[in-house]
Amino acid sequence: SLPGMSDRPATDGTFSDAVARIAAPRRLSGPEIVDHGIQLARQHYGALALAALLPMLPYFGIDFWNASHRQPLNPWPTLMVSMLLTTICSAVADAAAARVAMDALEGRSPDPARALGLALRRAWPVAD
Repeated sequence: SLPGMSDRPATDGTFSDAVARIAAPRRLSGPEIVDHGIQLARQHYGALALAALLPMLPYFGIDFWNASHRQPLNPWPTLMVSMLLTTICSAVADAAAARVAMDALEGRSPDPARALGLALRRAWPVAD
């Protein structure tokens, strides 16, 4: 440990304890990081699952439709649309789930609808 640096900075009420743990200069080991991730996922499973699955519904719908219909003679257009939709949906799903996780780490109540709205607002300029 460096002189003058504590393992855990004191909080003055402006940051939650979770943010103080993130900002701590102490390095976490791999098992500690995995343990914190598992605890976060167990405590907020519903919000994380909802935030990650809702953006994937269009992809699942197209995939189900493709699987239930006879394949066209030229599968390349279908494959290209499916790949593009997978990329877009999974990026939005990842961003929404990450926002839910950050809300939980920052001490706020995780809100999947707000996280999905934020992910879509940030994704729209990129897709535009």
